Amino acid sequence: MFLIFYILLCPSSSSADTPFPTVSHREMPLRPAILTNHQIMGSAMFTTPIMVIAGTRGHTSLSDLTLTLQTVLGQPGVQNKYVVVVYDPRHIPDVFALSRLFNFSSKAIVPQNFNDTMQYYEVMQVVFETAHAAFPESPYITIVEAGLLLAPDFLAYTASLLPLLHDPNILGISAWNPNGYLNVSTRPDLAYRVEDFPGMAFTLRMDTYLKELRTKMKECCNRR
Repeated sequence: MFLIFYILLCPSSSSADTPFPTVSHREMPLRPAILTNHQIMGSAMFTTPIMVIAGTRGHTSLSDLTLTLQTVLGQPGVQNKYVVVVYDPRHIPDVFALSRLFNFSSKAIVPQNFNDTMQYYEVMQVVFETAHAAFPESPYITIVEAGLLLAPDFLAYTASLLPLLHDPNILGISAWNPNGYLNVSTRPDLAYRVEDFPGMAFTLRMDTYLKELRTKMKECCNRR
């Protein structure tokens, strides 16, 4: 299988231009955004588990995670029951309470030896297995690393490209583009086919994990 991804060079899908919540947002109720785009209503993307990874490498603060979850909740069409926060409580406390505030699920992961550091592939394996156990009928999985600010069209972008995953030569759809700045991204209708793996925020077929990656996680996914 080729490691091929689609990356949108569009400022609206870059995490860089999403506005930060302000003080005036503190009293706003935490409700998911309503989907009004009739062209993508019914897409499997809106019943795909969104796995948010936090604090597994000691890099995420609770405030960073809060901002990420706010941008997840702001996705038109998102359903709270499909969002799961996977976290290491040794590095980032209070995630359980924060997830409940957003009405998201959470799963704490700690290695058998409490003092051990989980490798990236071990974290990813837990994420895939958790998603498959909780949503066994879902053909896809979306993974988002905490600290990202998702643009409001993140789910819409992925939903529009989701049919491409029927092509066995395409591994996944990535929404992370390190070059997606306002002064260089001028084509909201343009996606690129590339052969590297940017990670950060992406969607894969669950079968790709179950049939091809499950027994090879250390070889394929030992680092981001």
